[in-house]
Amino acid sequence: MKLTVEQSRKILAERGWCLAEACDKCGKLLGAVRYTIRAKAGEWCSALCRDGVEPVPIGVCHGCGSALTGMRRGTKFCGDTCRKRDAKRNAKDRPDYRGMALESKPLTEPGIGLGYSATGAA
Repeated sequence: MKLTVEQSRKILAERGWCLAEACDKCGKLLGAVRYTIRAKAGEWCSALCRDGVEPVPIGVCHGCGSALTGMRRGTKFCGDTCRKRDAKRNAKDRPDYRGMALESKPLTEPGIGLGYSATGAA
């Protein structure tokens, strides 16, 4: 959020800092480093204020937090156990179609004709 001229002058007089903005969530003063989202208004002091969740560091398993040294680049989990545990934890966000009648399940996309016309006309 933008600071008023009076607030900016007060900060300059008290601390000697020339600042014009503060975090949109917690109100901390923003210097040169700020977190933003492309094409959205707002500036935040940290990824935690911006997203509302603590970011997972790179090189650490998303499931258990162990180091991923010696594994391929881009690896998120140390093994199948952590990967499956994380999928189970995030399953509550997805709809559950088990036990639902087949007729009421939504279709993904209509099938393509593969160049074959059922009417016989080409």
